[in-house]
Amino acid sequence: MADIGKVLYTAQQALLSNLTAINVTGSNIANVNTPGYSRLRPLFEAVGSNDPQSGREQIGVRISNVERIFDKFLESQMISQQSSLSKFTAQEDILSRIEAILNENAGGGINDAIADFLNAWGNLSVDPLSKSKRDMVISTGENLSRLFNLRVQSLVDIQLNADDGIADEISRLNGYLQDVARYNELIVSAENAGSTAHAVRDQRGLVLNEISKIIDINYVEKSDGSIYIYMPDGGKTLVEGFNSWQLQVQVNTANHNFYDVVFENNPTQVLNDRIKGGSLGGYLEMRDNIIPSYIGMLDATALALMDRVNTLHASGYDQDGIQGEMFFIYDAANAAATMSVNIAVSTDTRKIAASESSHADGNKATAITTLKTEINIVLGTTIDGYFNSFIAKIGRDAVDAKQAVIRETTIYNQQVEQREQLSGVSLDEEMMNLIKYQMAYGAAGRMTATVNELIDTLLNLVR
Repeated sequence: MADIGKVLYTAQQALLSNLTAINVTGSNIANVNTPGYSRLRPLFEAVGSNDPQSGREQIGVRISNVERIFDKFLESQMISQQSSLSKFTAQEDILSRIEAILNENAGGGINDAIADFLNAWGNLSVDPLSKSKRDMVISTGENLSRLFNLRVQSLVDIQLNADDGIADEISRLNGYLQDVARYNELIVSAENAGSTAHAVRDQRGLVLNEISKIIDINYVEKSDGSIYIYMPDGGKTLVEGFNSWQLQVQVNTANHNFYDVVFENNPTQVLNDRIKGGSLGGYLEMRDNIIPSYIGMLDATALALMDRVNTLHASGYDQDGIQGEMFFIYDAANAAATMSVNIAVSTDTRKIAASESSHADGNKATAITTLKTEINIVLGTTIDGYFNSFIAKIGRDAVDAKQAVIRETTIYNQQVEQREQLSGVSLDEEMMNLIKYQMAYGAAGRMTATVNELIDTLLNLVR
């Protein structure tokens, strides 16, 4: 009877083990469409000893572990790649808006306005006394100034949008950091108690991915199962154990009242320059570097034009034989944004100094007309040539951002595919496993029935 009991025990272990395997497989099938789910694999192992001579053989099977199919190195690569992709995606979105605003192909842009303004001076040069031609000089000058003002304001509006985006992303990031700290606690608690926390680990992985969309991070899994997250540049801690360090934004009056990113517990240390990736990195680079460079090129174009026009105009004579004054007025620190026609000239067109002398010769108007082809000393090229190169640069930047998004997306998708092949659920494979475990379970059940029949036979013999 003892030997039959051993067989029954072995059958029981086989039943329980294969039932566990069926449950694990069922979980995989149920989560085939769950984002971030890592498939599970039951690990069977033989138990007991086999020593026929001693009569002590006791062999069987059990589930030693339910393994989470997961590649830490691949996951780390995906986190890094997601950060890079999100940065370029944010920049592509902003650059596409800038490209639309500064589009010169449809006509009516700054380049056309410069041409109209200089042509108006050319028309005035052949008839310096014409009231209508003087009015046209003022009209085209005001239109040109207005376009420069509007273009700068549009770029500033995009900067403000990026600034708002930074505040929104910081708020989202703080929530995710708190989530990771909470998941750390759940994982450590469960695994210290001898349980598994596979589902929580998957959820934590999804949150890590969301964090990397916002900011570039490095992380390390510690021996207790918790992860330590820190900033790559400077090593500032974001999450350690069950604690997270919250960030915030604060106004920087020295930078147009834009936001600086700081830690709540250390608001004096600005983190802007340490954030290189994610949407935050994209927003910060666009707001603080790329858009200011575009505004600077608009300022350079406007300033070069205004300085030359003002120099020539101030050296000429108006319709009353009086030496001219500044045609344009502006703030040198914000030339394109503040550019305007001198109100003293615009309200009295007789003050347009179109002549080289008091005899209404129109030579100064002719000189201003030739600015279109004049090599500007400051710019190193013609004024419209410099502006055209600026527009071309924006186009190149936009194309580069689009290509970067395509490149980074391709790499990321390849990594996702690798993860799916390793950690994802294949219904075909799981159904094959299910059939295999079901057959093993049935065989173990048949073994139990056989043992019962043997016991019944023995009992009948005793009777």
